[in-house]
Amino acid sequence: MAGVSSHDLQAKANSMAKKKVRPVGRPTKYRPEMCKRIDKYIDKCLNPKEGKTKRLPTRAGVAILLRISLETLTTWGNKYPEFIGALRGVAINQQEELINRSFEGSGNATIGKMLLSANHGMSERTEVEHSGEIGLTGLLNALDGKSRGLPSE
Repeated sequence: MAGVSSHDLQAKANSMAKKKVRPVGRPTKYRPEMCKRIDKYIDKCLNPKEGKTKRLPTRAGVAILLRISLETLTTWGNKYPEFIGALRGVAINQQEELINRSFEGSGNATIGKMLLSANHGMSERTEVEHSGEIGLTGLLNALDGKSRGLPSE
């Protein structure tokens, strides 16, 4: 059995390197013009034609408009900086509209609260105020009953 020379291996490697590597999978449907379509979608939601109802811009609305999945929105957002900028526009306008509707009393408060909490990190906060300081002695007295005038053992 004849051996393979290093020259033969190098020649084969060079020939393989010259071949174009084809991408795996379907080509992307993403086009930079899609960002302009998202901007138009936001404008159409917030400034509808006369007789139409104002709508809340959403990621789901963008996915429907572009005929893609929500997962694809995320993938494109991670891959294309201009696309994530357009998606941030949806989120910012959604947040602003939810807050405005809350102040006007024109939106569903429960849905608005849920969306602000889930999509925008806003939630109710409960402040706990401690009045007075209880030291270790006070805590021990409270636990053994002395502070309530109970006899100790």
